[in-house]
Amino acid sequence: MTPNPLGEIVAIHGGVLDMRFEGRVPRVHELIRVGDVSIEVEALVGDGVVRGMALGSVKGLALGMSANATGAAIKRQSETDCLAECHRGLDISQR
Repeated sequence: MTPNPLGEIVAIHGGVLDMRFEGRVPRVHELIRVGDVSIEVEALVGDGVVRGMALGSVKGLALGMSANATGAAIKRQSETDCLAECHRGLDISQR
């Protein structure tokens, strides 16, 4: 089994980040983690560089920081989980 690649941030443009990887390059829609920030790969730029969209604040990220490819796509909650969460948030019995 191929280990998940480790890369580094080479450019930051607001919530869009370019990351360079050696060896296996993450696929489009693959999840990358940089610290506590989740990033979804949106494009393969070339020469081992991918472009991703941060799914949270990029405050504290800097050029050269390690980027860990997870080897998996981003997962969303199931529809049932989302409805249950909305129901809990709208629970009017607490009034």
